[in-house]
Amino acid sequence: MPAAPTLPPPIHNQACLVVGGVYVGAPEDGMKRMQPLRELGTPLADISQPMPFSMVQTAFDPLFPMGKLQSYWKAQNLADLPDKVTEIIAARANQRPSPLTLVVTFQMGGAINRVGPTETAYGERSARWMSSIDGNWENPADTAANIAWVRESFRQIAPYSTGTTYTNFTGQADETAGALTATAYAENMDRLRRIKAQYDPDNFFRLNPNIQPA
Repeated sequence: MPAAPTLPPPIHNQACLVVGGVYVGAPEDGMKRMQPLRELGTPLADISQPMPFSMVQTAFDPLFPMGKLQSYWKAQNLADLPDKVTEIIAARANQRPSPLTLVVTFQMGGAINRVGPTETAYGERSARWMSSIDGNWENPADTAANIAWVRESFRQIAPYSTGTTYTNFTGQADETAGALTATAYAENMDRLRRIKAQYDPDNFFRLNPNIQPA
């Protein structure tokens, strides 16, 4: 964790396991539901509290100072989280080549799984977890080693993947933008390309994992 003034001093420059959750509803109910997370291990810091959503959105900004980091991220959805993949994720977290690199496991499931795969743009509605390997480092001379480490971490976790990704956490260096969108939107691609042709036929919005207009 960086020594940012917005973070508690006990975690400055420390390797940390961060357990994060968001409850949207009555604050008093949320604090009760979040209490088990606050009792995991011995917390170095507990910043659980009612807060506006804008604070939630910016809570991790100190980890990514603008213009200072080199970054390479890869994410994949996981059908489940068996012991073997947990062991792999923990081992990779303990072998990070840069202290700024994050090894993140998101709980999905719940309301996400209750939506049909063709009801929205996002096609992955079966995965209960997502693994994101977020490589971040400062020295450009370390780029090759860090990218190789992220790719190897992704490769080791891949046998437990659903074969789909989340484009917000995945760079385009390994594959074309079209390949990325195909693994994210699956059978929705044809419909999305028709919509793109209607609203953005010249593909003005293209600096992303791009959906080409039909």
